Amino acid sequence: PAAMSSGMRVAGPLGSRVLSRALLALPLARRPKEPRVTMTASMDSSIEVTVCKTTGIHHTDLGRAGSPRVPGTQSSTSTVISISKVIVGGIAPLLMPWAIKSMGVLGGSVSAVLVGLLSSSTVNMLISYRDAIIAEQGSDDLNYVDVVRHAFGNVGARGVFAVTFLIAIGVCGAYLKFIGNTMAALSLTPGNVVHTLAPGVSAAQHQLAAAAAIVPLCALSRHSTFMAFAALLGAAAVAAAVLVTCVYGLTVTPNVIGALSSLPLITAPSTFFSAFGVIPLLFCVHWVMFPIERAMKKREKYNQRFLEAVWICIAMNAGFGLLGYGFFGKDTNAMILNNLGDGPLLTIVRLSLVVDMIISAPIMLNSLREIVEKRFVEVKGQIWWERTQRLLIRTALVMASFGVAQLSSLGEIANLVGGVAQCVLAFIVPPALAIKGVQTWGTPQTAAGVPSGNSVSVVGEQQSEIDKIVSKALPYGGDSFWSPLLRRHDCRKFCEADGSLINSPSSLDGRALVERLQSME
Repeated sequence: PAAMSSGMRVAGPLGSRVLSRALLALPLARRPKEPRVTMTASMDSSIEVTVCKTTGIHHTDLGRAGSPRVPGTQSSTSTVISISKVIVGGIAPLLMPWAIKSMGVLGGSVSAVLVGLLSSSTVNMLISYRDAIIAEQGSDDLNYVDVVRHAFGNVGARGVFAVTFLIAIGVCGAYLKFIGNTMAALSLTPGNVVHTLAPGVSAAQHQLAAAAAIVPLCALSRHSTFMAFAALLGAAAVAAAVLVTCVYGLTVTPNVIGALSSLPLITAPSTFFSAFGVIPLLFCVHWVMFPIERAMKKREKYNQRFLEAVWICIAMNAGFGLLGYGFFGKDTNAMILNNLGDGPLLTIVRLSLVVDMIISAPIMLNSLREIVEKRFVEVKGQIWWERTQRLLIRTALVMASFGVAQLSSLGEIANLVGGVAQCVLAFIVPPALAIKGVQTWGTPQTAAGVPSGNSVSVVGEQQSEIDKIVSKALPYGGDSFWSPLLRRHDCRKFCEADGSLINSPSSLDGRALVERLQSME
């Protein structure tokens, strides 16, 4: 603004007015990887507003200093690992060959891609609505039920709580089912450490022992260090199981590509949907996303990290499912490890998975535990009473999972949880929240967190041609790479830049611009 009123002369045909407009537009250069557009209120209020491109929900910029959305400590890489662990952790990847068998080579692969990408989109919807509530209320400890209560009242909140309860208890019940079956089989097989230490112990007894270990671990589930450790351990255990399966499978069916070509591409609907729930069980993990997102240092990048994790898990799970089905064909078992027989290496892999599921169970119960404890725990200054209440709640949740583990089939549990409950929280509730959010915060004037009476105006949309010039001119990766540098400088500093940077209405010396900005720092 100062430069525009000073009559600063510029070398070249643009003149001072065009230069000033171009420089004012530079801090808002396009950032295509970020699902938001930055808006600014009038000069008097200086309120920055963002809009999610996926939902159209507007709210005050939560990336500013002093925002109620507090950054966590977990890096982007650790976040991708944590999300991937939630997706591939546990038993779901080991059920993928059976799912591909039931759905067909093409049907299972395409379903994995579609469900994964759709899940990424609906996670964006869920986070967008949650961010608007943070901007409006200033509270950053929201869970899934809190978000739904804000949109649809207590009736909607109770319904989502019931579904969340079913998912969390069902997933942990599946974990305990696997633990009990695996340890009971090892107890009956001579020549391994489990048979030596606990011969003939039943599956239910092993499940109770695992439950006793899970209860105290629930106290650690909110710590980012524990989550990162669980993620690494889970990734290692699942990777070992996949590797052993592939090595063994190649000895059974060396020509796996030829074997796959002779298998059905798609199956009858009744067979197809008998195992479809395994795929949502993998990718529809929305109900456990809030604690992971809160632990992230750069929380505005969470949607990008989730999409990266989804693509990684699509490749891994679909690939392993196809290979496992190719190795064993129509004899593919619901739990692929049962196709491998016995052996010392397989025993190590099974025990690693058992340890992984014991550690992963508290993370899967984390969101449900937070909801229940927030509702029922009384905090009145008596630490011993508060801890006793939390212990009782955690014990009750784990024992409910033990009850689910008594169902007859692991595949039955997976299909019930993934095909019904998780699909509701992933594919029905988030779009409903997006529709409600647009009705409430669908314009800059009604943005969440903006006090009434403040007028807001979109800045930069009228400068799209200048934005394109800037985007093409910036070196080494374009504006998405240099946007942090651009955003660190205010309009006045840009106006102080040499006018010779812009040579014509369609060209900009991007390298010189970047060098000038770096010299300012």
